[in-house]
Parts: sequence; structure tokens; C-alpha cells
Amino acid sequence: MDLRGRTTSVLDPTTALGIEGGAGERIVVLDPERLPEGEALGWIVDAVRQVVDVDPGLVDEAPVGDDDAVRGVLKRDDGFVLWLDPTELA
Repeated sequence: MDLRGRTTSVLDPTTALGIEGGAGERIVVLDPERLPEGEALGWIVDAVRQVVDVDPGLVDEAPVGDDDAVRGVLKRDDGFVLWLDPTELA
């Protein structure tokens, strides 16, 4: 897609992770300054509940497996959040 005159790749993470469910209706554009080589990347999502800064010391190691996209796990009171590397999914 074209976003502010820049070609932006848009990814459905459910497809990349092999999860059934299908595409959402919103696109979250990731900050290109935080991605390698200033890539322009967006994810199709169902919803965004919150955006927070996380202390890397609170993130547990990723479970052992074949998926390099999962970088770690953050435990929360209401469950857990997977830390994904968007460049591994693209």
C-alpha cells in the first residue's frame, strides 16, 4: 500500500504464523525508525487494546521451537503476550 508517498508492506500475522482466523479490519503501521534499514511495514489486526513500553528484563525467553519470530513472552495478570519480531514474519 502507499502510505504518505512511501510503499509500505502490509502483513497478516495470522497467515505468517499459520493461525486460523483470517484478516482483521485495521492496519497498524510499525515505526520505521525501529526496524532494520527503515523498512515500512504494517500489520493487519483485529484490534489494539493498548500500547506500552516494556522493560526488557521482564520478558522471559521464547519457548524452544522452530519459529524465530517469537522473541519472548511477557507475563501479565490477565495472561501473557508474545513478543514477535516483525522482520522475521515479513
